[in-house]
Amino acid sequence: MTDPKNINDPIAWDQAGREYETQRDYTNAIRCFTHATELSPDYLDAWTHIAFLLIKMGLFEEAEKCKTQITRIKEKGSVETKKILNVVNVQELPQSPSSINATSIKESTTLKEMHYAGLDARFKAWIIDALCWWILLFILFIPGMLIRVIFGVNSIINAIFGFFLVFYIFIGGWMIFAWLESSHFSATPGKKIMNLHVTDPNGNRIAFSYSLIRNFIKFIPFINIISAFLMNNRPEKETIHDSIAKTRVLHDTIAEGELTNG
Repeated sequence: MTDPKNINDPIAWDQAGREYETQRDYTNAIRCFTHATELSPDYLDAWTHIAFLLIKMGLFEEAEKCKTQITRIKEKGSVETKKILNVVNVQELPQSPSSINATSIKESTTLKEMHYAGLDARFKAWIIDALCWWILLFILFIPGMLIRVIFGVNSIINAIFGFFLVFYIFIGGWMIFAWLESSHFSATPGKKIMNLHVTDPNGNRIAFSYSLIRNFIKFIPFINIISAFLMNNRPEKETIHDSIAKTRVLHDTIAEGELTNG
């Protein structure tokens, strides 16, 4: 994703911001939406997106400032709208870039933080990931057994087969999960099914290097058991590998994430 060619077109900046947003690159998304509001101060949709992303990133004071701008636009009468800012629900936001508007954000009176995933949801995601991993291993195991049947059992075949198993179980699983959590999915299959995704502390996609660190630490014996006891006493529910890799696991929806009425 790149910035628009026409740097003087607020609509182009708005479209670029939405594309960054779908990739969970919230920092660049906010930058693009901000450019749109600088070129067109009454661009309500851009202000709405900025407020939504600031809430996801936990920057509530900055989001409140966006409400002031939206209120100003409403009072000015440059854009007709019935509902101006407050609760942001990810699942209720329209997916079409041309359809989002201020009604995507509902009215409310309180403000709550990002919804961090707890032990129960993360454990279920881990079970699903483990099942997917072993099912794939079984599928890949069949060709190896056929080769052993066709060519017979010898030291070379055993060495190759053993190397493949070790590589898949440790290196392959490590790399695959690290790539998935740093990709635009931001989640492994289990996390995706449980509506979870991995981010940095500000809600952005994590870099592949941080994802490698995060997933490598999980292979350390007993690290997950220790993390399970620790995470419930932490406000952001982070595990040991989350703390070291500077990551967080969030629910895809922000349950009643809100801006206060002022």
